[in-house]
Amino acid sequence: ALYLMKVEMLQQQHDISQACNILVALYKKDPSNLLVKISLAELILSTPNNGAWLKTLLGMTDNIENDSPVHTVLLFYRGMVLKEMKLYDAAQSILSAAGRKKKDRDPELLLAIQEERAEIYELQGQKSSARKIWEKIYAEDPSHPEALRKINLL
Repeated sequence: ALYLMKVEMLQQQHDISQACNILVALYKKDPSNLLVKISLAELILSTPNNGAWLKTLLGMTDNIENDSPVHTVLLFYRGMVLKEMKLYDAAQSILSAAGRKKKDRDPELLLAIQEERAEIYELQGQKSSARKIWEKIYAEDPSHPEALRKINLL
């Protein structure tokens, strides 16, 4: 807990590299600690110019099965890392796997997964696939702030 508090402090001081180093050290002590992986993922994905850290995070999140809600979060972050690295097909595959299980999963997380998938389809120029996802999101929630705008653009 003290290490995670120090990471938060370093993040507020914009010393992202040192904060990441602490989390990687914690990971090396216990590679099975999913919360350390999630903390590192959140930190890395919120930081610009994070190329080397993306590769580190990718290595830490390989071979993850969608066994629990925490695993779903990690798969979501792995998909975002792959998207950031412009590995769109791999990102789609991971995000699809993350969104398959719905039981005990946070509805907001499942929505975020679908939004990411739609954005990746847009980046790939697959407008009809993106539109299909945005339409489904809109049908489930007509008050969604982006869905109708995206549908009209596609």
